[in-house]
This record gives sequence, C-alpha cells and structure tokens, in this order.
Amino acid sequence: MFKLSKEVVAEMLADDAALGTLRNQYSTDEIWDLLEDKDQIEDEEALFNALMDVTYSTRPKGHL
Repeated sequence: MFKLSKEVVAEMLADDAALGTLRNQYSTDEIWDLLEDKDQIEDEEALFNALMDVTYSTRPKGHL
C-alpha cells in the first residue's frame, strides 16, 4: 500500500530523470513543503504528477 512520506518523495526524485531539474534546485524538505494537497496523493502516479506540478510552478519566468 502506498504511503506518502519524505522518503518516498526522495526515492522518486532520485529514480526519475524527468525530475532531475527539481532535484538539482531544491532539497527534499523544500520540495515536500512545495507539494500541494498531500492528502490527495494516493499512489506513485499522483506523486509524480504533483512533483511535475512543483517543477512547473518553480520554473523561472522570463520576459518574452
């Protein structure tokens, strides 16, 4: 059964290349704090999507 924890977040950050930018910019604790709706994350797919949301929300926003 899936249980969300900082350890699970750290494992996914370490294992998934798509999350490399996020992993390189923030600590696991900072990423944990940025995750929204933690109570809604019930499986690995939901965690990945939540981490991608953090990635997109923390991207630098330049001027066009």
